[in-house]
Amino acid sequence: MSLFDFWKNSRVNNKKAKARRDKSSIGNILIDMGLVTEKVLDEAVQLQKDSQMLGQILIQMKVITEVNLKEALLEQKIRRKKASLGEIHKTYSKKRRQILKEVNGGFEKVVQQTNKLILELEKK
Repeated sequence: MSLFDFWKNSRVNNKKAKARRDKSSIGNILIDMGLVTEKVLDEAVQLQKDSQMLGQILIQMKVITEVNLKEALLEQKIRRKKASLGEIHKTYSKKRRQILKEVNGGFEKVVQQTNKLILELEKK
């Protein structure tokens, strides 16, 4: 195996591994929809060149139709929107916790200062 072949194969394998982690990838969506198998998806990824879209390759292989691809792309959009909303919620929750912590910390300082003043007034 030449160095170029090794590089090309490792690049394809990295692409496959990354796609499998991404639940909103077209490949995973098509698998979830029962339209392709992992084996067919692997074959399509092997054929994929940098400029070609995976969905188009699967259409050329006659594994899926254009309608199937459009449905998968719609599902992809939905999944990515949900993921984006999840990230927004996480950020909001984190900020909310920080603000509550600051407010509670400020409240505790007010209580401590008030107690201090009460003790001073009681001494007089």
